Amino acid sequence: TASPPPEAVAAPGTPPRPSWGSAFDPLPEPPAVGDAVAAFLRNNAAKVGRKGADALRNMPGVERDKVIDRQHRMLRRLEARLSRGGGGGAVDSDFIRAAVNEGEDGVAASANALCYLSPALRRFADDLALTTRAVIALGRLSSDDQICVATRFDEPYFFDDLDDDVEAHVRQSSCFVDGAPRADVADALLRVRELGALLDPALISALRGLGVDIGKEGVRALRTLEPARHGRAAAALEAVDFSKISDPGTFVVRSVEKGSLLNRAPEPPAAAAAPAQ
Repeated sequence: TASPPPEAVAAPGTPPRPSWGSAFDPLPEPPAVGDAVAAFLRNNAAKVGRKGADALRNMPGVERDKVIDRQHRMLRRLEARLSRGGGGGAVDSDFIRAAVNEGEDGVAASANALCYLSPALRRFADDLALTTRAVIALGRLSSDDQICVATRFDEPYFFDDLDDDVEAHVRQSSCFVDGAPRADVADALLRVRELGALLDPALISALRGLGVDIGKEGVRALRTLEPARHGRAAAALEAVDFSKISDPGTFVVRSVEKGSLLNRAPEPPAAAAAPAQ
């Protein structure tokens, strides 16, 4: 059974793993997969319909072990798609039948496929249950671009602002266009035109550790800061006592607009004086 390399383990403060599990988890026994399929169809009967249910129950394949594996990975993709935390998206009869017809490209990527991604991006692709096709496309990016994409995926509200699910975002970002300029693919994935520069990882970490939600408007306000000031913005936010602020989002927006947020950052310690000669 595949297990994630040590470097793929999420850093402290990252969101908990999703309820649909990981590609690196052991494959459940066939009866457990059958029960999970039955439960999913029972809970989503109105969305899935009879034809969608039949397609999921009777996925094609000669070897039973491979069919069970694909059913399990299909369930992971469907659960992730139904969740806003997994990028959102509709799950209906047409979607399920189309995904089944795609074969390996229509189910969540295997652990072996995910290992071709950089550790940071691997975690997101796994949590989002992206398909093999999407993972292969992301794997075409350089290591540096993969790290940038992972950083963007980690930004608060990034997925909420997508018009469609994450899988569609990857597919629509020129990843599948042979010969597409690498910079164009990366910029499309990062939504540079819409969102501008990446948030500094230190600022993302600070936002996750605040214990309060500053909302989309607060994050949008922080995006207007020059990237060189993100580190100081992180220190400023960590210095604020948000327990005394009734509307954290409005506070951040107004502080950025007034230019007063960075003033709240503690001054760095003075450098030690050089010893006398």
